[in-house]
Amino acid sequence: MRCSFLFLATCLALRAYVLPAAAQETDPGRAPTGVITRPGDLLKEADGTEFRFAYFPSSDRLRLLVLQKTPAFSRWDVALRRKGDDRVLSRYGGALPMPTAGETVSAPMLDEGVYELTLNLTAPDGKQRDITRTFTRKHFPWENSTLGSERIVIPPFTPMTVDKKRASVSCVLRTHDIDGNGLWKQVTSQGVPLLEAPMRLEIESAGKDYTAQGGKVTFTEKAADRVQGHASWHAGPVRGRTDFSVEYDGVAKLSLRLEPAQERVDALRLVIPLRTSETWLMHPVTDLLRFHYAGRIPDGAGILWEYSGKTNTVRYTETGKPDVDGKVWDSRHVGRHQLPAPFVPYIWMGGTERGICWFAENDRDWNLDPQRPALEIRRQGETTSLVVHLFTRPTSLTRPRTLTFGLMATPAKPMPETPVNFRRWFPGAQVTNTEQVVNFGFMPACYYWGAAGPSFAFYPAFKNFSVYDEFVRLRKGGTADFAFTENWLKQFQAAEFTSRLDEHGHPPNIVTYRNHIDWSLRFFNKGAWSSQPEKGRTGWVIPYTNARAINWGEEAETFMDEWSTMDIADPRWPGEERFIRGKDSICRLARYGKVSIPGETSGIAYAIDPLPSWQNMVLHYLKRMMETFADGIYFDDFFLSPNYTPTGPGYVAEDGTLRPGVNIFGFRELTRRTAVMQHQMGRRPLLFIHMTNANLIPLLSFGTIILDHEWRDQGAFKDKDCQERLYLDGDTSLLLAQSTGLQSGCLSVWHNLFHGDERITRSALGVSLTHEIKCGLWYGPLHVRTTALLANFGYGLPDCRVWRYWDANQPVKTEGAPAKTIVMARAGRALLAVSSYGPGGDVSLALDLAALGVPADAVARNAETGEPIERTAGGRFKLSLPRHDFRLIEVGPGQ
Repeated sequence: MRCSFLFLATCLALRAYVLPAAAQETDPGRAPTGVITRPGDLLKEADGTEFRFAYFPSSDRLRLLVLQKTPAFSRWDVALRRKGDDRVLSRYGGALPMPTAGETVSAPMLDEGVYELTLNLTAPDGKQRDITRTFTRKHFPWENSTLGSERIVIPPFTPMTVDKKRASVSCVLRTHDIDGNGLWKQVTSQGVPLLEAPMRLEIESAGKDYTAQGGKVTFTEKAADRVQGHASWHAGPVRGRTDFSVEYDGVAKLSLRLEPAQERVDALRLVIPLRTSETWLMHPVTDLLRFHYAGRIPDGAGILWEYSGKTNTVRYTETGKPDVDGKVWDSRHVGRHQLPAPFVPYIWMGGTERGICWFAENDRDWNLDPQRPALEIRRQGETTSLVVHLFTRPTSLTRPRTLTFGLMATPAKPMPETPVNFRRWFPGAQVTNTEQVVNFGFMPACYYWGAAGPSFAFYPAFKNFSVYDEFVRLRKGGTADFAFTENWLKQFQAAEFTSRLDEHGHPPNIVTYRNHIDWSLRFFNKGAWSSQPEKGRTGWVIPYTNARAINWGEEAETFMDEWSTMDIADPRWPGEERFIRGKDSICRLARYGKVSIPGETSGIAYAIDPLPSWQNMVLHYLKRMMETFADGIYFDDFFLSPNYTPTGPGYVAEDGTLRPGVNIFGFRELTRRTAVMQHQMGRRPLLFIHMTNANLIPLLSFGTIILDHEWRDQGAFKDKDCQERLYLDGDTSLLLAQSTGLQSGCLSVWHNLFHGDERITRSALGVSLTHEIKCGLWYGPLHVRTTALLANFGYGLPDCRVWRYWDANQPVKTEGAPAKTIVMARAGRALLAVSSYGPGGDVSLALDLAALGVPADAVARNAETGEPIERTAGGRFKLSLPRHDFRLIEVGPGQ
């Protein structure tokens, strides 16, 4: 969702790595803003007859659906013509009623122009009726683009290697040993094996149990960026082949190809036996966000969150304890929005540093009983297994079946070391007397870089890129001239931009535009974002974009159907938000009026998936940003949404019904292509991805920083502090399972907490410090003080050792009031962040001075205030810690 980053985005100092401004590209006409309609269906005729269609320009296909209230007509025929031309380009037809999933047909390649689809309905008595719909085909310079699609390996990833004799595939940090069935025999991450036993495929048939047995693994491609191969296997009466493809970030895509068989299969499941010592956390994800569980693997019962933040206790077994098979969890209770049960597209299991995720875009060719779980976790001694059920109903293999899913061991990549170690990356403004640091900040909505709406565009209003040129001038040291804003506003003459208050009482429209552009001029004023290489300071400007947004302009008229998550035969029709064409061919957003401009919450439309043509459009305009004023890109709204489109990821099931999928690989390809494009431009790939508790690692692996926890800042939670909002007292596994350290190869940022209450601010900062989360702190003196203390101590420098509270061999132990620590040691001194996770009170600290390299006569002081900390004995100190606050404690020589 669009986040409120105003507190983050003020006055950061950035490297002035700015290329010459791109050539001017303006749209002399008014950029279309769409027509808003109320909920309801625009395409029904008076008698209830309905003709829906969709046009997919990239694949030259049409989707057609005819519905009628009563069976008055028995046949349909559709003719495709160019408007004003009687010549028929294509004809289609068939009997009524149509299949519930509609028809997908091929269309010719179309030149630019307006086209008509004329539906002819014929009744049994010969009576006929015609209905005509129109659509526009326009060609764009970004179509069929290969930008960012180069097959290269970008840092910090490393070229893949294959050991053919061992049948192993290695990528950065991980090695995968492949078994004769094409599954993983073992996978090591950071040198640690994750599997207790090889993965296996189990089949039940005719009362017998079988495990797939294979032979030789064949590699068909061994490139630096991708390795492919296959292995044949058999399991009782079933024979099959596993095709696999592994990419250089460690994402493996596997397809189980089952041959037809005489005997019925009663059950089919994939079993992934992990080492219990490495597997105590989990994170399953369905659609939408904010209710996905992250935390400890339950022991038969657990607590789940609702979207609102309410909690529910559930049992995963009859007794609420492990059952006779060792089951401790199943997926019956996973949170979901509109994705039908029992399919679960993603689950990660592991520990604080490493783990394995399993994922799938859809359940095509599976056979699942809706009343039974798709996933189970079973714990038996040293083995904790993920069980993925593929058939839970008797299934006749009368045809070939292909079951596709993915695997990935984590972390995806090492934590960043360039231009400095990730621990020296600080959100917020430059702080005087800090060196060898990165500062970064956000332009938190599309308004700030000149778009006509807050969160749905990829180019400035009217395609007037002069605003980018102005930002370049300011980044080079120019002085802000607010006359630029007034000239900019002269474009906004249409009725929807006139001064008026919207229904929520927001400022007049022109005021909204003026305020945002003026803010940006001040933001860039006099080279405020310039680097200071002589002081080792680097900075990055990161403009907001939305990975689920549609350009509400000429692109939508041609590509809206291809990009939309709403198919014409979607069972959610007509009530859901979607882009459709009315009978008059005008593009409409059919719910909420979200594209009304420029209300503060308008334009927030989550109705697309990032398909290849959408990626082409986006990269075309992101490159323009990167060539001028931007150092990286912010992507909003990385979450999964059901998509029923039968061209993918949806599909037509055996019974003819339309089934949904989720677009995992579309989002993944968007991040990969953007990172590759940035690398090819000579820039460090910088992608800041907002995913609000949907930590889908295959989607995020090419990202730089993940942005989490944008919720629970309103209503009953508004005045609660960070620990209260996330129920962290007594159990911080939510953060360990979802947002910490190396799991996704990214960091995390906290936001939406800071509204002027220092108590809440300090609670969030304490949590962030002890989990190495890049807290979106913008709080004046507190920001300056903590940034300087960490940077000047040497946090993140090569000789600074760090112990997080979950690491082994802790040099600091606490007693008394509940607290957690992060400990740094360097050059005979130590710096401790001690954060409260429970009632306030006295905390006793016992330091292993030798391990820290601190002298025996060490004393301690409050690093924020300079006040001494009571020394109770050698290496022992006591302090008072208020509830959910933190203290930075510096320990050093007595003198």
